[in-house]
Amino acid sequence: QQSQQQQQQQLSSPMTGGYNIEQECAASGGFISFELITGYVLSAPADSMVMQPGTLQLTDCLNLCRQNSSCLAINFETGLCVLLQESADKNPQALQKSQFPVFTIYAHKICLQGDRTNRCLKSWSFERVIGWVLNNLEKKTILTKTRLECLLACYNEQAFQCRSFNYDSASGSCSLSDMDRHSLPSAALKRRHYVESTVDTIDYGENNCIQEARGICDFKPLANRILKTVDSIYQDIKTEPECRKRCLQAPYRCHSYDLGDSSNPVCRTSHLDRNSLQQIQEPYLDIQGALSYELDSCYNVTVLCKSREMVARVKTNKIFNGKIYAKNAPLSCMNDITNSMDFELSMAFNDQCNIVKSHSNGVFSNEIVLQHNDMIVTNSDMGLNVKCQYDLRNQTVYNNINLDDFMSGREPIDIASQSAVVRSPNISMQILRQDGNHITQAQVGDSLLLRFQITDERSPFEIFVRDLYAMDGVGGAE
Repeated sequence: QQSQQQQQQQLSSPMTGGYNIEQECAASGGFISFELITGYVLSAPADSMVMQPGTLQLTDCLNLCRQNSSCLAINFETGLCVLLQESADKNPQALQKSQFPVFTIYAHKICLQGDRTNRCLKSWSFERVIGWVLNNLEKKTILTKTRLECLLACYNEQAFQCRSFNYDSASGSCSLSDMDRHSLPSAALKRRHYVESTVDTIDYGENNCIQEARGICDFKPLANRILKTVDSIYQDIKTEPECRKRCLQAPYRCHSYDLGDSSNPVCRTSHLDRNSLQQIQEPYLDIQGALSYELDSCYNVTVLCKSREMVARVKTNKIFNGKIYAKNAPLSCMNDITNSMDFELSMAFNDQCNIVKSHSNGVFSNEIVLQHNDMIVTNSDMGLNVKCQYDLRNQTVYNNINLDDFMSGREPIDIASQSAVVRSPNISMQILRQDGNHITQAQVGDSLLLRFQITDERSPFEIFVRDLYAMDGVGGAE
């Protein structure tokens, strides 16, 4: 206990060291963040490190280092945080693999420079995977002098959302991609693209600062396994729904959670899952009856209510191949999607999409389906109910009148306001040429223009045409 108190006291005072990355970063207009390397540990002399046992969250360990100007890096495993005055940038030979009996997480400070209005607020900004590469998915390739320059190019990319990069230290080649280990939709694609590098000069980097879908999420269970090392432990949370909530609200891209040993449940969350653990040997503990939950798909769904249609817009966290369609009109109201993470379905206010209309309260609603396989409905598909509400009621409009200017010298009149019920406006319809000019005769096949107009120019209403019927004069209509 005395030793632990001494360590606590040592942490409260600055570590001694010569190099101050904060001063150098601030002078260049940047801000401090961290880069993670999972499965590695930095060896350092005992007098250049401070241990903090009992640390259950990686974010707490990073914050301790962030608050200490002499701390350059940390080693972390569940329950132990070590603050370091050295880093792999200054001493790369000191960085060694550390995977047994549990794997260690190493992180060092980096200086992020770029748009201050879009500063990354995550606990760390990037993760590096030594000796691995994401092949054949680059969107842009540039040359940079250092790996940090390549990282900053990804962080500041404006043409697309850069999710990852490959950097070759031998050639300076920096390949930016809008894909990463988690956005590929199938295990086969991951095995084809995310592979060990054939040369030892290429590393993979993944962006933790990206904005990704977290609205409606699906997790898949992994039976009888839990991670040896996790990012966070919440001892007061012992139920699966609450643990899932913690994962989705984590200050990092959380991809898995578990409740530990079922005999003594406790919530544990991590940025790692099977997609990002290929470089780690035996990352799991085998515990009979235990369950881990890995993030599969997430969707952000928004509805745009227009005058003639409602548009359901969907953003996903991984590549979507399939279709989106109205449940009750799968053929006439459908959109085929190929290799996209951002797509939509437009549903016109006519009979094509079978939109349910409630004129009493102005609600227009429909059920849509996200189908992952273009031909087959599976249990991974998702149904959603989308609604738009329009105020279609008659309204009373009040207009205050200032009579002082023209009532001077006259008898006062007890009028402070006037009111009127705004009823449905009168609408005219004209049949015109395509250029908008009047027409006196037409033949079958001529292109015509139908113009609908509110006759009262002072009317506060705007209009949209919802249904249009052509009558043949003998009772037929289309």
